[in-house]
Amino acid sequence: MHDNLRGMALMTGAMAAFALADALIKALGDTHPSGQIIWVAGIGGTLAFALACIALREAPLTRDALAPATLARVLTEAVGTFGIVTALTLAPLSVVVAIMQSVPLLVTLGAAAFLGEQVGWRRWLAIIVGLLGVMIIIRPGTEGFTPPALFAVLAAVTLAARDILTRMVPRTATNLQLGVWGFAGLIPTGFLLVAISGQAEGPYTPIALTYFAGITVLTALAILFVTMSMRVGDVAVIAPFRYTRLLFGLALAILWFGERPDLATWIGSAIVVASGLYTFARERRLAQGTA
Repeated sequence: MHDNLRGMALMTGAMAAFALADALIKALGDTHPSGQIIWVAGIGGTLAFALACIALREAPLTRDALAPATLARVLTEAVGTFGIVTALTLAPLSVVVAIMQSVPLLVTLGAAAFLGEQVGWRRWLAIIVGLLGVMIIIRPGTEGFTPPALFAVLAAVTLAARDILTRMVPRTATNLQLGVWGFAGLIPTGFLLVAISGQAEGPYTPIALTYFAGITVLTALAILFVTMSMRVGDVAVIAPFRYTRLLFGLALAILWFGERPDLATWIGSAIVVASGLYTFARERRLAQGTA
């Protein structure tokens, strides 16, 4: 029980950090192009994880970085980061965080499709219902449709692919090393986006630098907390606390950016979260039955 409570606290803290980092990205998006945000965050994250590797006597760069699964993971992380940063700068924060709650469902779908994991009809139904919840949030073909929200869908799909690929990278690669390589892939991605868009980069004012530093620190802490939470207690008990990110995100959207999520966003969010929680509960029940 003590380990479970510790894991819950760590996961909740990680989701709060992720949500606050999302808000900082959105705030920067008013004056800085997404490419600049990505490459600056990439440099900061690479340095942070590289220093952590050195402190723990791990090599920041090994042959595992060139493994096909590792390279594919870096690519999906780069595309996913592009998607979520672009979505945050263009779409309402409440919509983006709601769509991102579909990642656990997509991971379950990917595990069945690419890892051969068995998924029964109940979990398939939960996945389908959850994806319908995403469609309710996006509302394609209606007046409430927000095209930039499609960048959040891109982010959800590619970040779910990243999580699947994480299970396929060499087991000798540590979490910190994966952090180094993942953030390093953001650096050329950001520079490329700046070059393609032709947008002038925003000024490095004290407030902007504080936001950039905050994004780096919060993201690094969130990744660390998620990793720690998955190594203590019952994963099936702790994992559902990923959905606290939605609560933090909606609170920030309302209090910081003055957003007022409409009924469709609330209904879609509830459906996505309920589907995800059912999937977690079903996986736990099956695991207990197998044991």
